[in-house]
Amino acid sequence: MKILERLELIENRAQVARDDGSLRQDLGKVERVTDKVVVLTRTLNRLAVAYRELQPVRADQCAALVPALQSVAATLSSLAELVRTTQQAGARPEFAQQFTPAEKTVKTVEQSLMDAWVAYREQHQRPSVDRDLLKIFQRAGLPVDHLLERYDDAERKLQLIEEFSLPGAGAVDGFRNSLESLASVSEGLTDVVPAPIAGFLRRADTPQGAPLSAFTAEVQNFLQEHRIADRYSIRGR
Repeated sequence: MKILERLELIENRAQVARDDGSLRQDLGKVERVTDKVVVLTRTLNRLAVAYRELQPVRADQCAALVPALQSVAATLSSLAELVRTTQQAGARPEFAQQFTPAEKTVKTVEQSLMDAWVAYREQHQRPSVDRDLLKIFQRAGLPVDHLLERYDDAERKLQLIEEFSLPGAGAVDGFRNSLESLASVSEGLTDVVPAPIAGFLRRADTPQGAPLSAFTAEVQNFLQEHRIADRYSIRGR
């Protein structure tokens, strides 16, 4: 092979190598662009679920987020078209110009929905239930097994719901139903002990405590009989 032919062959191979490297770079850019759009879309879907959950119970906070959510949805449609163009013609600067503001908007909306979720939960005080007291009643032979099961089930569901910073589908109803279950445990004490005693126990387990007038002889005898009198004390306001 002549020298010129060899040089031409080397040059052609070098061009192929350069083209191959450029192709790999473009494919890498396309992959990164596509991944970013996919991640942002998934995040927006989570926010949409959280919005639908919170809108009925935190209407004012959610209403303020509608324009931002609509803006991000429109931007995603545009970005999806840019991804298609990028696959044909390589990465384009318009992508970053649209993606970065949309990403910031999504983070702002996400934080607002997280705050709304916390505010909703704090708005609803968890019914005070003394599980240790229920266990004492159980050991004393009182029929409280169904109350313990209901309590544990409600607590387990609440812990699962509150693990997530944003509410998933059905989270608001699940939270509300669990609180109602805890309240029914407290109210269910009337099926186990006389009403005056159940009333004293329920009120004693609140931050305000039970009034002294509720500490009747019947209540005192019950507490002493079940050896739980030392769980309670009298304090002034």
